[in-house]
Amino acid sequence: MGVIEEIRGGLVVSCQATPPNPLAGPGSMALMARAAELGGAVGIRANGPADIAAIKEATGLPVIGIHKLGRDVSPVYITPTFEAAAAVAAAGCDLIAVDGTLRHGRPRV
Repeated sequence: MGVIEEIRGGLVVSCQATPPNPLAGPGSMALMARAAELGGAVGIRANGPADIAAIKEATGLPVIGIHKLGRDVSPVYITPTFEAAAAVAAAGCDLIAVDGTLRHGRPRV
């Protein structure tokens, strides 16, 4: 069974926090993802290579990876470059989410 079929119809939980949120960081995100898994989630959406790697180690769930680089890097916020996508792929995510909208100044990936 493919990842899409595995998560179809179920709850995908977003486990992401950025500083200054006190939950920011791979350890906290792995715990949140594990709690979501125990609660019946079928997948996790996570931000950044470190959090993705920790979540993959802590759970058996598929992970949809994103990589927010910040508005100072690009007007596109969600996985705006090939390098950002490659980094979350290398961290072990099962799917990569990107902002596929057309807008002025969007970098080519």
